[in-house]
Amino acid sequence: MDIKAIPGALISNPIQNSGSVGTSLLIGKQYAGSIIGFDSEGLASVQIGDQVFSMPLPGTYDAQEVVRLRYLGGDPRPSFLLLRPSDASVAAAHVTLSETGKLISQILEESAVFASLSAIELAEVNPLMESMNNPELTALELQNALTMSGLFYESHIANYLQGKRPMDVLKREPQNRSGYNQAQMVAKQLETLENQETEWTGMIWPGQYLRWIVHPDTQGSELDVDQPCSSILELILPKLGKLRCRISLQNGKSQIEIESELWKSKDQLEAAIPLIQKSFNALKMNLQSVSVKHVG
Repeated sequence: MDIKAIPGALISNPIQNSGSVGTSLLIGKQYAGSIIGFDSEGLASVQIGDQVFSMPLPGTYDAQEVVRLRYLGGDPRPSFLLLRPSDASVAAAHVTLSETGKLISQILEESAVFASLSAIELAEVNPLMESMNNPELTALELQNALTMSGLFYESHIANYLQGKRPMDVLKREPQNRSGYNQAQMVAKQLETLENQETEWTGMIWPGQYLRWIVHPDTQGSELDVDQPCSSILELILPKLGKLRCRISLQNGKSQIEIESELWKSKDQLEAAIPLIQKSFNALKMNLQSVSVKHVG
């Protein structure tokens, strides 16, 4: 099939007066997009449902034409594959799905919305901890929240079979709870595999929400314990305002970059750098550098 990738499509606001909150696109599914027009740089405005995407299209297309697109997902920028008009019929006639492929296709079709782990009513989320007074315990609770999220359930089963993980711990993961949503979890696992990053969002202390993103800094073909990775923490604190902290780790060495939206917070954080370094030293962690900058 002649398929062309369209990376980094931009999404605009939903069409006004549509009466909808936005079309939920399913990863791997085909959509018909209507070309509204082209801007001065040649980017096409393509409407799918009640959303409009700005994307590069070949010069052979004109306004008012309909294009066939396969949604590949993407965060924060969606990506599509552009298919020729005949691709849909050719695929249907000559492609045979494996049993695994059929199962994934069925799950994708059954789920109308691919909700991430963070797509939970905040009122229903219990805080991980009752207070912020124990940093070591906070780190452990965050690790447990991600480890027990169900994203890595299959690898945990393999660990159990090798005697590396007890059954009582395995049973605490979402796959063994009542009301488990298989379609939602599979979608999240596919999203994690595609984007090569994992995101957790929730309440860490009472009234304090956190967004935590973990990803490798390089795309390697093999797992490497020394592969550099980063954690990004985003939270809004009562006195310091919005902060974005990036913690990079490689070969046991750490670097911290903090972004603050408030000038006064930047000054306070810079004054606290010696305390941060002291805390890392107490944990026998090699902190190479700490930087603070103002953004906004």
